[in-house]
Amino acid sequence: MQVKSNALQLFLLGPPRLERCTAAVHLPRKKELALLAYMAFGKQAYNRDTLATLLWPNEGDSHARGSLRRMLYELRKILGEELLPVEGERVGPLEMGPLEDPRLWVDIEEFQGLLAQARKAECDRGAEAASQEQLLGQAVELYRGDFLAGFTLGKCGEFSDWQFFQGEYLRRELCGALECLVEICEREGKIDEGIACGRRLVDVDPLNEEAHCALMRLYSQSGQREAALRQYRFCVKLLNEELGVEPEEETVEQYERIRDSRPAKRRLQEPGHRKCPRLAVLPCKSLAMEREQDWFSDGMTDALITELSQQAGLEVISYTSSVRYKNTTKSLRQIAAELNVDYLLEGAVLKAGDEVRISAQLVEAAADRHMWAESHRGHFADILQLQEKLAGSIAFRVAGTLASRLSKPAAQEISSEAREACMLGDYFLRRSQSDEEIEKAREFYRKALAGDPHCADAYAGLAFSFFTLGGYGRDVEPSPEGRRMVGQLIESALQIDPSNARARMVLGGMLLEWDWNWAAAEREFQTVLRIKPNHIETLNWYSELKMDFGQFAEALTLVQRAYRVNPLDPVTLIHLYRYHRAVFQWRRSLDILDRIDELAQGRSGGSFHRSWVYLMMGNYESAVPRLKKLITIPIHYDYVHGFLAYAFGKLGQKADALEIITEMIDWRQRGRKVAAYYIGLAFHGAGMNDEALHWLEVSLADHELDLCGLPIRILWDDLHWDHRFQDIVLRLGLPLQLEYIREALDRRARTASRSRG
Repeated sequence: MQVKSNALQLFLLGPPRLERCTAAVHLPRKKELALLAYMAFGKQAYNRDTLATLLWPNEGDSHARGSLRRMLYELRKILGEELLPVEGERVGPLEMGPLEDPRLWVDIEEFQGLLAQARKAECDRGAEAASQEQLLGQAVELYRGDFLAGFTLGKCGEFSDWQFFQGEYLRRELCGALECLVEICEREGKIDEGIACGRRLVDVDPLNEEAHCALMRLYSQSGQREAALRQYRFCVKLLNEELGVEPEEETVEQYERIRDSRPAKRRLQEPGHRKCPRLAVLPCKSLAMEREQDWFSDGMTDALITELSQQAGLEVISYTSSVRYKNTTKSLRQIAAELNVDYLLEGAVLKAGDEVRISAQLVEAAADRHMWAESHRGHFADILQLQEKLAGSIAFRVAGTLASRLSKPAAQEISSEAREACMLGDYFLRRSQSDEEIEKAREFYRKALAGDPHCADAYAGLAFSFFTLGGYGRDVEPSPEGRRMVGQLIESALQIDPSNARARMVLGGMLLEWDWNWAAAEREFQTVLRIKPNHIETLNWYSELKMDFGQFAEALTLVQRAYRVNPLDPVTLIHLYRYHRAVFQWRRSLDILDRIDELAQGRSGGSFHRSWVYLMMGNYESAVPRLKKLITIPIHYDYVHGFLAYAFGKLGQKADALEIITEMIDWRQRGRKVAAYYIGLAFHGAGMNDEALHWLEVSLADHELDLCGLPIRILWDDLHWDHRFQDIVLRLGLPLQLEYIREALDRRARTASRSRG
């Protein structure tokens, strides 16, 4: 855009600078430029204490506030008081002025605005492709370098972290724009432009295998066969050196086609022409006036998703991701784009006494076209048949045939009262963010069983509520009585309905986490996936089991299946993060944690997981400040203290490590829950391996869940070659993974060396 000649211009992409009329505006200190960058990116007002701590973290409060006060005074003289308002404790936001006539023009603001316009043009099927290409081209041209390239603030750790993560975000935006440009150029036959964009994409994201493939195709189409073959060899070398993996089959096949002078095929399929159509069921709207019927509309949404997931040739987004669009103001196109689906199902339900009405309409996302609508009416006692009938109609419209339907057992016949109580139990279990909601779920399951003792779903729901304390991710080591109770509930459910997926999933989880019976757990997970191929909890747990055995390719297949149908669920993303962390893809794992924080709004424990990544990288200096912050949060006990002591030990601060270890042992002796595993890990970090092995033996005797995955935990370093450590692994029933550990330690050494360099 054309910028007014007397407007200030702040360039943050590349080496940062401030200009007016193409002349540099001098700022006395680097921190003034840092403050401008921070406020321009945040576009909000900040408290003085926040800014003082950010820029002067090692100074006392009064001194830091004094430094900030002086800097604000000088900065406002340079910029103008109207551009940087200060009122009491509130600083900002920057008054940039209107877009068409700004007082302050910022390149990242322009960059993000162009990308937003390009996305809008992409969604608007009536817009010319050239419009989107032009907008993306302008954005890419504006990206002259990485965010604040070459700019550092020394010991301002929090600012450095912020700079790193914002830079990674903007780099991802650039990569997305370049990927889109390469696809447009390839589709439109603009070979030279596509090659230029592809080269830049590979420079920015050298491990992007599809970018290498696109370049190979473009080189081949332009007659540069040798360049295409060189690109393949370069890709193979990078993947091997950085990730220790071979290229995907499609990449090899494309190379062979070019080598043999056959036409190269595009890997990407055209939108709307997938082999397997993708569908999202939006949260059903309740036509009842009472909020109390939310349980019914939510239950119907979940039931329709479950029913449609039984259809072969149809991929359905999970409830956890779909429910995020309840009461949304986003357009259907936006939702379809975010979920990457071909079709959307909108539904409305009404329960009036025993009468039920269900209506639904199917929308083709790309054309925003209503394909079909129908309504069903019946009795609540026939709710399962109504769901099945509606799901069959949708599958027929989307997949094209009812013959593709998977075989499944007949629905269990139970009373209407028990069915309603069970749906209410599921409703509260899905919402379970508090002990009160968990207990409500249990009350309804018990009510269902009191009305009909042959309700397998109620037994399974009750077992699940106790196994995970109301929600996956809140597992605890149960008492012997708790184990027996959950086991009896699962036995009752499976006696009534041997194909009950939830019951078998909990049984698999018990065998995995409580009994360490790996083979039996795998058999149960496989059984569940035959019943429900995209059962999220099972896919996640099974992927963990595969990683414990070092079977990373199988683990990736499972977690990718879960992610495809559940892309907006933090728990599924955590498992995807764990995979990338395990295969040394550090940057990718940190990117996923950023996405988790966005979705979970600070409730994901992302800081702890980031610390884990830094420890695996050998970057102990970055892990320590994060762990120090976390020890003040009551929910984080043993593992945060254990990791902090480990990091102190690795940094040579043995006294600090031993102080934490002594405190952890004292807590344990006084009855506080502290896992022996983390005491052992802390001793190992301090270089005291005999003590570390003693506490590992205690952990084994206590049957602690933290031991699962021990063979692939690289934090134990060369202790993996100690026969006492190996004996513990073998008594767990897990195989040694010495080749994996050797490679992991080698990669960590190379990463740490590059960081120091």
